[in-house]
Amino acid sequence: MDNNDCVRKSMTDFWKQCSTPCASVVEMMLDIGAEELAELEQPEILSYLPDFAGKRVMDLGAGIGRFTSTFAMSACSVLAIDFMHEFLEKNKTINSHYKNIEFQCGDVTKLQRDNRCANLVFSNWLLMYLSDKEVLELLQKVLEWLDDDGYLFIRESCLVPSGLCAVQRCSQEHSNYTLKSCNYRRMFNPTNYRNAMTYEALFASSDISCDIGQSYGFQCVMSTSLGAYTKLKDNRNQIVWLLQKVKRNKSRNTTFTESLELQETYENHVIRCQKVFACTSLGVEALGTTEVSVDMLDLNPHHTVLDVGCGLGSRSLDMVKKYGCKVVGVDMSIINRRHAEENAKENAMGPDQVKFEFADLTKRNYSTESFDAIYSRDSICAIADKLTLFGNVYKWLKPGGKVLISDYCCSAEDHSEVFKEYVKLRGYTLYSPAQYAKSLEKAGFEDVRVEDKTQTFTETLTTALNQTYKRSDEFIGDFSQKDFDDIVSGWKDTLHQCEEGEQRWGIFHATKPRTPLT
Repeated sequence: MDNNDCVRKSMTDFWKQCSTPCASVVEMMLDIGAEELAELEQPEILSYLPDFAGKRVMDLGAGIGRFTSTFAMSACSVLAIDFMHEFLEKNKTINSHYKNIEFQCGDVTKLQRDNRCANLVFSNWLLMYLSDKEVLELLQKVLEWLDDDGYLFIRESCLVPSGLCAVQRCSQEHSNYTLKSCNYRRMFNPTNYRNAMTYEALFASSDISCDIGQSYGFQCVMSTSLGAYTKLKDNRNQIVWLLQKVKRNKSRNTTFTESLELQETYENHVIRCQKVFACTSLGVEALGTTEVSVDMLDLNPHHTVLDVGCGLGSRSLDMVKKYGCKVVGVDMSIINRRHAEENAKENAMGPDQVKFEFADLTKRNYSTESFDAIYSRDSICAIADKLTLFGNVYKWLKPGGKVLISDYCCSAEDHSEVFKEYVKLRGYTLYSPAQYAKSLEKAGFEDVRVEDKTQTFTETLTTALNQTYKRSDEFIGDFSQKDFDDIVSGWKDTLHQCEEGEQRWGIFHATKPRTPLT
């Protein structure tokens, strides 16, 4: 028996001990509080999925059909597969009236399907029962099964079991939720509780060949921790990912080890930046107009704000503290999202107050009119498709909702080759302030106002640079001369481009009309 067969037998034995013919949700989730958890988490998970109406869905590890039923209501077809006979029979009993479901009892690692047979592959608590090798092999199969631009949704327990019960903080409205005996009793537990970075390296290193010089791989559309587990169990390690099948140049493919190393490098960068920002005026984001600008949003405790480019979450947390509003903080770095979650926990803030996500906002699908205000600080410069973003922002805002953005811009004139290279290296797509305003107007916003605050920006950045030099010995002692030089040289380059007049810094205000435009 090879290692994979041993792993599979161990997992099968584990689930046989945890299951009975009744196949209840308690057995599926291995938690005596499963019914209340399921009631909270199911709509949350569904809110992260792309529209699957009329689509072909594969429900991997479908179990007793907690999600199979919902898929079958509107999908064109559903494949529900699980390797536990008792669970799949319960699924059949519950969903036998749907004629668009194919039930299959089997091991997903041995599943064979036609290429491009699905638009959405859904996996809920599955990969943690597979070895790393099996995960990679399954991800490659999924790339084959998915149609072009199809989606893979994954939810996993990271680091700790889902039933972790170290601190039970039950809210007033869930005061009946008590787990005195903690988890569903387990005789043994062979589950692989990977950290989130390991999963992300596995996703990034999965690819299959297509055209010459190109391959199919996964692009992460969004990732976050499940609010239901944060709220009821103080467990922020229930992580979800929505991945999309995309074409990319083969030169961008990375191995699992390379992907991990890239994440570790960026993790170190985040820690360095935290150190620098804590010692400079940038640490409190004091660019001269921040407080006045946020006040212009007229926030109150009834409002929900989308904070685009939330970074490590300090600004989102400050808005919650000052205005009592709810904030959804979104960043284009998965690592930043994890640090923001840690900051929320340190500030004893739950998902009813602040929630953090990694997301590509040109593809993320929030509910229409779900935000009262949208705020962004120096982040949209990294998003190429601004018109799609602003169209989404317009859709997500309630009528009368306000937008407030500060961002890096460029001059309207032709640019030097030096500036073009500077922009390329940073991955920016820069607009002139006037172009920025026109894009907001084109998306439907009214009362669009522009403030060119480049002078304020350069003054504050110069102050921060001087403060960093004064603390150089302390910083170099904690990190290295190279780390110090990298940060300082980046700031100097930005200052130089501003002094040359090619880079600008602007503040943009806009409002969604209260009545639809005709």
